[in-house]
Amino acid sequence: MKHKLISFALFGNDPKYRTGMMANVRAASRYYPGWKLVIYCDRVNHDALVKEDLGPSVECILQKDESQGVEGMSWRFLAVLRDDAEVVIFRDADSIFTARETAAVSEWLTSRKDMHIIRDHPYHRSPVMGGLFGVRGRALSLLAELVRARMLSHRLTEYGDDQVFLTKDLYPKVVKTTLVHTNCVRFFPEFTRPLPPDQPGDHFIGAYALLTDEEHEEYEAIRRQWAPVTLIPETWQHHRYRILRKIYRKYHGIQRIRHGWRWCI
Repeated sequence: MKHKLISFALFGNDPKYRTGMMANVRAASRYYPGWKLVIYCDRVNHDALVKEDLGPSVECILQKDESQGVEGMSWRFLAVLRDDAEVVIFRDADSIFTARETAAVSEWLTSRKDMHIIRDHPYHRSPVMGGLFGVRGRALSLLAELVRARMLSHRLTEYGDDQVFLTKDLYPKVVKTTLVHTNCVRFFPEFTRPLPPDQPGDHFIGAYALLTDEEHEEYEAIRRQWAPVTLIPETWQHHRYRILRKIYRKYHGIQRIRHGWRWCI
C-alpha cells in the first residue's frame, strides 16, 4: 500500500528538536490527515520517542551514527527508497506545521508538477530548502537514484552537504517540473505561485518553533520589509555564459554576412 510520507531527521542531544518533533506528531492529524510521519533518528532520540504515545501513523527508524556514510540531516532523504512512498515531503523537526503550509502542499498535489518547494522568508535563499520541499512521480524516482548513488560512493558527508546535494544534483534536473510557492525569493527560470495569505498569529513557514516572541517578531519584521527578488542559481551561471557565447558567435557571423551583402549591392 502506498502512503504520503512526511520525513524527518532527529539526532543530537539538544532537547528542543525532540520537543518540536513531538509538537508535530500531535499536530499531524490536524494538518496532514492520512499522512504517515517517518522519523529517522539516532539512539538517544529513538529511545526517548518510543516511550511516547506516537500513534499508528508515526514510524521511528533507528539509524547508526553516520549511518551509511551520510550525516544526520540527510537521513530524511532515505524515505524515497521505501516501497510504500507515493509522495514524500521533507520537514525540519523544530518547525511546526501551519495551515498555510498545508494549503500550499494541497495546491501542489492538484497540479501536474513532480516537485514542490516553499520559500517564505528572505533568508530562504537556497534553490531547495532541505526542510521545505517535496517530491513525487519522476522527481521521487530521480531523488531515489541520487540517494542510492550517494550511499554507494561511501563518501562521508558533512554538515550542510544536504543543501549542496539538493541544489547541485537534484534541482537542475527537475526545475522545469517544479512548483515553487514563494512571496520573496525566486530563482530564474522557476514556475512560481504566491503563498496563501498569512493567518493571524502565524509565523513564516519553516520558522523555528522555540524562538521567543521577540525573536519571532524580528524575523517577521524582516519578512515584511524585504521586497521580492529574482536570483540566478549558480548552476545556471555557467549555462548563461555558454549560451551568451553561442549567441555572440552566431550574431557575429550574421553581421559579417549582412556587411558583405551590403558591400556587393
